[in-house]
Amino acid sequence: MLNKITKTYERKLLPLEAVFVRSPGAIVGIVAKLSGNIDESKFLFAVNKLITYYPILHSKINWDKNDEMWFIESESPIPASIIEMASENDFEKIISSEWKKEFDIENGPLSRFILLKSLNKFHIIFVAHHSITDGAGLLKIIESLLKLINNKRAELQFDYGECLPSIENLNKSVQLNNKNPLKNIAYNSLLKYFDYQWNKGKISLPKEDIVKIQKTYFKAFNYLVILDEFTEKETQLFIHQCKKHNITVNSAIATAILACRDIIDKNNDNHNYLVPVNLRRYLGEKAQNSISCYAGSIDIKYAYDPLKSYWENAEIFNNKFNKALNNNLDIEKIKAISYLPNGLLEASILSQRFQTFPEVFNGFSYYNKLTSKNIASLIAKKSIKESPSFTITNLGAPNILTEFENFKLENIVIYPSYTAYPKASLILSVITLNNKLTFSYHAVENYNDITKKLKEMFKEFILDKIY
Repeated sequence: MLNKITKTYERKLLPLEAVFVRSPGAIVGIVAKLSGNIDESKFLFAVNKLITYYPILHSKINWDKNDEMWFIESESPIPASIIEMASENDFEKIISSEWKKEFDIENGPLSRFILLKSLNKFHIIFVAHHSITDGAGLLKIIESLLKLINNKRAELQFDYGECLPSIENLNKSVQLNNKNPLKNIAYNSLLKYFDYQWNKGKISLPKEDIVKIQKTYFKAFNYLVILDEFTEKETQLFIHQCKKHNITVNSAIATAILACRDIIDKNNDNHNYLVPVNLRRYLGEKAQNSISCYAGSIDIKYAYDPLKSYWENAEIFNNKFNKALNNNLDIEKIKAISYLPNGLLEASILSQRFQTFPEVFNGFSYYNKLTSKNIASLIAKKSIKESPSFTITNLGAPNILTEFENFKLENIVIYPSYTAYPKASLILSVITLNNKLTFSYHAVENYNDITKKLKEMFKEFILDKIY
């Protein structure tokens, strides 16, 4: 929101956004592969003009006297760099280096842009802290930037007064569908219990630890990113088969991963899946014109049955997912985000990190309390037991402009926020653009071999089912 007096951007962070501030690895990004010609001066002009539409891109985070976090405008210039690639192999190195750079949260800004140049090919990289945007927001940002590069007078749809995830902002139809008196009584009683236990624990989450947590995390973990894609014909056949069996592409992909991973990675329980859900569909029109974070998720537990055909398994998985979606499980996430006692959700996330990786995070000022019998620790232990072994984030086939005057958007790769867990060792990002499915596998470094095998087996498995 714009401050009426100073005309600068400032607003208080919601609990969901505050969770990402204290969550190491909470960096998201997008890479747009372009053919044609991109003028460097137009790129730099477009970045600067884009910030006038989406000022949160140029924000930093400050704490008030009550330890509430606020987005305010950063005094530092937004990083916008131009890099000449000596060879195509430089691409992966540059991407990896960008995902090893933590943001200076207190000084900002919380985003950066890079133009990679090679012979007749360009890549635009946008990287941001997850507190300011999500996957759908990344698409809006990259399309807006391309429009401004193409035409500096292009008008963009935007909203300063973001409709952020809260119960009050939900569509009335959703609220009506979710009214269960007994469930609400139980839920409210649980929240009161959490509130009492949290206040009794008296845990402070000092801002000084945030930088230390980020640096410790990025020093401890490395990630592998493997890219792959289907041809236009393969994509067309795959989508045709999905429609024929009345299942979503998302469910078909997830089921194939289940089948392959059971063969490759037999020693782990690979049957807990997390599927992100775009909460914009539950909110008003303001949410459609905002780039802020609207991240919900649905957890699915399913074991692939080798006695059934792949398409039978995919239909079962699809039905389970649709049932979960129709039950508005992600609405419960909004309730938790909106009503959990201040700091408890953040402390629970940190507690998961501390309990999972004690050798990395031991020594922080509140380490002992967050690994004891504190309520945050109890919530974390429950979450760790139920943590997914795999996350699939599919942005579908976005309706965005791909043909411009001097260049064409060939492909897009989404880089999701990533936090390492022993079980949650893989995130698969999927997007369909120019009639081609693009996949990016994001894995913890010590899971590299399994991920490489999974990529090869998955493609072979799917192609066998569609031909």
